[in-house]
Amino acid sequence: MKTQKGRPKPNLRRGVAKKSLGQHFLVDPVMVNTLVKTAQLAPSARVLEIGPGKGIITKDLADAVPEGLVLAVEKDRQLAEALRAIFSNKKNVKVVIKDILELPISDLLDEPYQIVANLPFNITSPVITKFLLGDYRGRSGSSSPLPQQMTLIVQKEMAERLVAKPGNRERGILTVLLELFGQIEYIATIEPEAFFPAPEVKSAIVDIKLTKPQVDPLALLTLLKAGFANKRRQLHNSLAGSLRLSSNQAKDLLIAAGVNPQLRAEDLTLKNWLDLLKVVKERGGQNV
Repeated sequence: MKTQKGRPKPNLRRGVAKKSLGQHFLVDPVMVNTLVKTAQLAPSARVLEIGPGKGIITKDLADAVPEGLVLAVEKDRQLAEALRAIFSNKKNVKVVIKDILELPISDLLDEPYQIVANLPFNITSPVITKFLLGDYRGRSGSSSPLPQQMTLIVQKEMAERLVAKPGNRERGILTVLLELFGQIEYIATIEPEAFFPAPEVKSAIVDIKLTKPQVDPLALLTLLKAGFANKRRQLHNSLAGSLRLSSNQAKDLLIAAGVNPQLRAEDLTLKNWLDLLKVVKERGGQNV
């Protein structure tokens, strides 16, 4: 098959995945369909796809939003140029050659948008954090649009951490942050054979619906980092070491917030963390 210029049209399945970029291309049409259907895209939706790879998911996304836009951000120049040729006649697909972690969100989309992506395992946490906290991190007064929804393929172990409930040892900082911003649902497990090349572990589809929080997420993040700094220690000890407090001062803060000082960070609900943040701020916490 040839393009209008007489050059061979790139093959979606041709080429070698780069281990350094964590590339595992989803090739199972059933799972591709499940991913796109979970996103519940409106025909005019604006979609950010991170790491489109060979465009297998991109094609279904473009079909789902005929009046919208699929903005595909690909770090691998060779793949990105092939994608531009593949989708050259699709006006609703735009391919950007860039590392998503280095690209300011405000340069991407300034309207309501969703993210649908098969994320490389090695950047899952940084990508999710970037789009929760936006470009305003460290820039007072600056902000960027929060996606309405993130429908993602991540490592199964990561998915289980993201949905971990209080008391679960897998619960961590990102789990609580996601609860602050909205709701996350574990949709489906994906076997390694659904990818090329097949990873050594299972993957999962998660769906995250987001709303702008009423609490400063950066302040909560600082407190969470202090609390989870030593996950295996009782919370009062972890907070004391991280916030430069005595053990008794940390205990007093927790008791005032209605939290048992002997609990560990993983045991707290989102409400517990928010109550604790309020107490810390009322008492003039300088480090939060």
